[in-house]
Amino acid sequence: MTRSAEEIIAAFTAGLPFTLDGFQREAIEHLLAGRDVLVAAPTGAGKTVVGEFACAHALDGDGTTFYTTPIKALSNQKYRDLCARHGEDRVGLLTGDRSINGRAPIVVMTTEILRNMIYEDDAVLERLRYVVLDEVHYLADRARGAVWEEIIIQLPRHVRLAALSATVSNAEDFGAWLALVRGDCALVLEERRPVPLRHHYFVNDRLYDTFRTSRSGSTAQQRDLASQALGGVPNPEVMMLEQRARRRVVDRRGRRVRDGVRLRWPSREDVAAELARRGWLPAIVFVFSRQGCEDAVTQLRQSGVRLTSDVERDRIAAAVDERLWELPVEDLEVLGLSRWRSSLLDGVAAHHAGLVPLFKEIIEALFQQGLIKIVFATETLALGINMPARSVVIERLEKYDGEGHVLLTAGQYTQLTGRAGRRGIDPVGHAVVLHQRSVEFRQVAGLVGTRSYPLHSSFRPSYNMVVNLLRRHDTARAERVLRASFAQYETDSDVARDARRLAELETDVAELDGAAAPTCDAGDWSGYWRVRRELTEHERAAGRGSRQRGKGGRSAKGAKGGASAARTTTDRARIDGLRRELNAHPCHDCSDRHRHETQQRVVDHERGEIDRLRASIEQRTGSLVRRFHLLAEVLRRSGYVERDVDAITPDGRVLAGVYADVDLLVAELLVRGDLDGYGPSDLAGIVALLVHEPRRDDVLPPDRLPSAALDAAAERIEQVARGLRDLEAEVGVVPMRALDAGFVAPVVRWSAGLSLEESVGDLEVSGGDFVRNVKQVIDLLGQLRDVTSGTRRDAFDAARRSLQRGIVDA
Repeated sequence: MTRSAEEIIAAFTAGLPFTLDGFQREAIEHLLAGRDVLVAAPTGAGKTVVGEFACAHALDGDGTTFYTTPIKALSNQKYRDLCARHGEDRVGLLTGDRSINGRAPIVVMTTEILRNMIYEDDAVLERLRYVVLDEVHYLADRARGAVWEEIIIQLPRHVRLAALSATVSNAEDFGAWLALVRGDCALVLEERRPVPLRHHYFVNDRLYDTFRTSRSGSTAQQRDLASQALGGVPNPEVMMLEQRARRRVVDRRGRRVRDGVRLRWPSREDVAAELARRGWLPAIVFVFSRQGCEDAVTQLRQSGVRLTSDVERDRIAAAVDERLWELPVEDLEVLGLSRWRSSLLDGVAAHHAGLVPLFKEIIEALFQQGLIKIVFATETLALGINMPARSVVIERLEKYDGEGHVLLTAGQYTQLTGRAGRRGIDPVGHAVVLHQRSVEFRQVAGLVGTRSYPLHSSFRPSYNMVVNLLRRHDTARAERVLRASFAQYETDSDVARDARRLAELETDVAELDGAAAPTCDAGDWSGYWRVRRELTEHERAAGRGSRQRGKGGRSAKGAKGGASAARTTTDRARIDGLRRELNAHPCHDCSDRHRHETQQRVVDHERGEIDRLRASIEQRTGSLVRRFHLLAEVLRRSGYVERDVDAITPDGRVLAGVYADVDLLVAELLVRGDLDGYGPSDLAGIVALLVHEPRRDDVLPPDRLPSAALDAAAERIEQVARGLRDLEAEVGVVPMRALDAGFVAPVVRWSAGLSLEESVGDLEVSGGDFVRNVKQVIDLLGQLRDVTSGTRRDAFDAARRSLQRGIVDA
């Protein structure tokens, strides 16, 4: 018997420890009505309940639900949660390096796995009922964001989509795009945090509220909500303190001195003590560097900070020992087990990408149990891991973005502080910003009070995407897929706005040209103005040249100095000639010349704006399609796409299964046979050369590789890469990145069975980086295994299995 929507919802909520919020019920009702749904809500608001309903509802019928996450750690966590709820026999996990019960009615996976299934037209898609895209705002990620759009555009229409996003200020635009490409998508917005958030500023050993709150006797919760309202008034006490610190006074001897007020950045020990005193633990303290996180833990330990009771220490010790007892002791010591374990016993931990995944999982579990009191973390912790805290502290509002230090965006601040306040436990969450030496308090308050954090696409075709599109579609349909992207939707919206502005300017200029454009009774004004503009351009060029020569100093002597002097003489002669021509022109002595010049500058400005807008519109219109055709041309010349019909060749089918940053190079090496004939360790080393991208602080790669065979292989691979880069440059595509051999030797040694210490050798790499880099090699070896057969397949599989051991496979 068919159940009503109310009966289905009632059955689902019967197993929950709480009642549904209004936005959760609304989203579920949309799914039951056959609509896709976009749920945009603050961190901790409970939007994942909508995804969990999609999982539970699929179990009622004969359908399947895919629950996708952006990172493997989230997939593992969600897999454990769903197994606890529905049983291990009904839940599967697919993450590239783990495959468990992949044909279960509920399968948790990374988004890349689903994207690959869609391109392979996997038969499981026929019985797919729901797809949950958790953390869908991740499509803004420059490296991997395109995957989300590929899924949304090409997911079969019979599948209902539940897209779960953090709060973004352009959710309406994103929802409108979803409705455009999917047919029917409801937008459910929830702006209320389930736990109110108070913002604070910590300076000179004192915590201040960031915003001035009401003293009218309203409840604490009302004041908390008021304090986060847009346009809140920065706390005047802090403003006055900052003003006094900037003030200078003169002593009796006339010397300028401060008036005694200095702004001090609180120490980490002071922060820990204040949070403990106020009962604001557990806390997450965001520090934007791995070393900073480790240094913070060391400082607290050296200061004797201990935040746990004897009972809690025993529980921590038991949990750590239970998870680690099977791993080799020598590998654990290389990872600094003793120091790490001691800090956990004190209730303090660091959490960053440099830690091995197993260590991070232990920290997360202990934090959730309330045993770890303070975690010093990089911003990677804000990517959806379930670690809510009573308070969040941000040490610095500036972070290094690869080029320089930039202020956090409002969206980043909101994402970080969203972890403050545990639902059902804390009546209020606390966000604390420490005194910023280089950022004024008014600017801090402005950032905290901003509620504008839009979501922007990072969609960009790759070689793999091109062959996969052409494998499933003809060229016209592939172009339609690209034009359906959120990237193109955003571009079209911007282009439409600029086109309206262009039309207005063209009308204005036409009116000026027709009525009010400058004319002069004394002579040819347009000819006079041409001379005037040319003179101005030459004078500016001469001024720039003079400044550059001034900076060059004595280096201008000799032949270069003589050439420079000759150019100066030529420029000066041209300038003098233009000035004589200008002064002799009849319009120069016109009594209305200054009025004519003002009119002409207005016309010139608007004409310049017209030219800029026209060029911008032309450049952006169809930019994705243009890139698609450039990449396709490279593929035609390389033999992956047939020239006349734009169908992929057998080599193209190989490339379709390679999802790597240098996908074309990997495919080229494979089809040429350059990866044949190697043993597991050498093959793993070659793949490490293809996938490794060094961090900014990595040491230089070694001069020699571990064997003569690998030296020869690396030289041959670089020759192939140079050929492809030359072809890309010729066609007009930005050439592929340089290869880096810095991780080849560690992978070769690990594959050969050496210990972690022996494998790492002299390379300065953290345990987490080692594990992550090895897993990237494992992932690409798995792709190569899956696109080959016979002895080739066996070789790639053997290399893959040689790496899956110890701490890598923990």
